[in-house]
Amino acid sequence: MNIVVNKDSPIEIHDQISRQIIFAITSGELSNGDALPSVRGLGPEIDVHFNTVNKAYQTLGRESIAKSRAGCGYFVAADGFAMAEAWLQSYFEESLGILCREAIVSKSDLE
Repeated sequence: MNIVVNKDSPIEIHDQISRQIIFAITSGELSNGDALPSVRGLGPEIDVHFNTVNKAYQTLGRESIAKSRAGCGYFVAADGFAMAEAWLQSYFEESLGILCREAIVSKSDLE
């Protein structure tokens, strides 16, 4: 799995990381039970502080997409694929709603 962050993006880096992992799960690149890259290993690899990676992994944990095992790291949860798909659907629905509202506002500004 190749994670790339854009430090100039308006999307926070920890969100970029967690979203890319979600996309990796839903695309089949990662499967339920697979280990995620270590927090301390991924940080230097993508040139971010390990706390940023940890924050991304904690977000995945709160969403029940990943689970931590003490002393072993983070793994895709047993139902991680289903939870990642649900998160992705919700994300797209929310994004589509925002785009529709912006289009309506833009249209009314033109009139």
